[in-house]
Amino acid sequence: MIDSCNNTTIRLNNKIITSTVDVYKSDNFNLFVNTKVGTLQLDICNKLNAEFQNKEMFQSVVWAGVSDLSLKFKEENHVLETGFEQMKKLYPELRHTIDQFIIRWIDGQLLSERLIRLENGYPTTEREKKIYDDKQEQAMQKLAKEAGITIGKKNEKKIPPNAVCPKCNSGKKYKKCCGKS
Repeated sequence: MIDSCNNTTIRLNNKIITSTVDVYKSDNFNLFVNTKVGTLQLDICNKLNAEFQNKEMFQSVVWAGVSDLSLKFKEENHVLETGFEQMKKLYPELRHTIDQFIIRWIDGQLLSERLIRLENGYPTTEREKKIYDDKQEQAMQKLAKEAGITIGKKNEKKIPPNAVCPKCNSGKKYKKCCGKS
């Protein structure tokens, strides 16, 4: 746990037993990671730079309320610049210290996704939820077919016309975006 370390540089060179590093309320903070970190949790920070030696040292970054986040991978020569201001453009309803994002390597790309909570509180992303829901639907259809039953396709959830478009995440109202008649 790194708390309220401003204008600070920390280098992680040795094994981290918990595999988790938590940085909280730290501004102008530099973190150099030369050991495997399972989760880098960042909360309420400004101007935070995290540099990983390579992809193998990295599993995920979960963050909320971070402005000016720079995530670098030295050996891959890859940089991701993100933060609350950039995400607010995609999600206008974003709450500064509440809404979380997760950054991971997915199919060879560094992907930053908004975390959502399932009804049971489990954290996931829209992409992961869709994959899971699609697999569940396919399994149900296969089971029904084998039993000789026909099940209609699940109806998509109705989207209120004044809601922010959930299909393209443009920030526009659904009725004026993907919901055009």
